[in-house]
Amino acid sequence: MLLLKASSLPRFFLFKQKGKKEIHNVSIINLITTPDLYHNTKINIIGYIGVEFGRDAIYLHKEDYENGLMINSIELFLKESQKDDIQYGLNYRYVILEGIFDKNSTHYNYLFNGCIKEISRIDKWLSRSEIKKITMDCREVNS
Repeated sequence: MLLLKASSLPRFFLFKQKGKKEIHNVSIINLITTPDLYHNTKINIIGYIGVEFGRDAIYLHKEDYENGLMINSIELFLKESQKDDIQYGLNYRYVILEGIFDKNSTHYNYLFNGCIKEISRIDKWLSRSEIKKITMDCREVNS
């Protein structure tokens, strides 16, 4: 039997939040192409985060960030404490993020496709190799 440490997995896999507003699991593609469907709703989104120089955003792909394709991104309205947390371990990697999508409100209307505000969760999204390593470590512990 394989046992995984709960702290090793993203909260997305661990439990459904009870008693909270309905959360929509969506892709950045959905937000860009059908913003009216998700306007002012709570969403879970996975993407590549880049927080720097007032251009805080989540991108569809790492390559979109690297090539400055802000058309494939959503602006993030982050608290200063969240920015500090991101700078120490979450910046420039894939994350899962939870917040309220707003199709209209951005600091740079010409750059981004809306924003995510009231962000209540930012966790690293584990790559396949990271999951494999955790699985192997757990197998060693359990043998």
